[in-house]
Parts: sequence; C-alpha cells; structure tokens
Amino acid sequence: MNENYQNAEKQYREALAMLESNGNVASAMEELTGAADANHAEAQGRLADIYARGSYGMKPDFKKAARYATQAAHQEVCDAQWLLGYLYMNGSGV
Repeated sequence: MNENYQNAEKQYREALAMLESNGNVASAMEELTGAADANHAEAQGRLADIYARGSYGMKPDFKKAARYATQAAHQEVCDAQWLLGYLYMNGSGV
C-alpha cells in the first residue's frame, strides 16, 4: 500500500470515529473531504451520502453529492452507483 492511501485511510477512519461518537462534525467533514480528495473511494461514497441526505445537521447539497457519488461510482462503490442513479432519476444536482 502506498503512503497516500494509508494517509487517506487514516483520515477516513478518524472521520468515521468522530461521526459515530457525535464528535466535531466540521472536523469529521474536513477529514472525509481530505480522504475523498486523495481518491479514497469509501470516503467519496460516504460524503455523497451525507450531502444527499443532509446527515449530521448538514444542509443537503445535491451538486456535491453528485460529484462525490460519481467519483466513488467510478471506483465501483455500489451504494454510490445507486445514489448516482437516484440523483439522475430525480434531476438532483446533475
């Protein structure tokens, strides 16, 4: 495994721990975004879901949801593929 992937995986896991413990959502989103920007597929899929649903007190942002879902879908994340289809079907963010 290369160092960039390991760093992205660490960011992803830290973000999940923060979200699951009702920690600092802003910090968790920053960590998730960093991992997603490093091409971490699961982080991209999780961000897509958060932005689509408006989870953790976030306002829904369908454009960001579509962007991250597209990135994750290209890496064969099934949930992101489904979400992307749903966004297209409803004309949300695409």
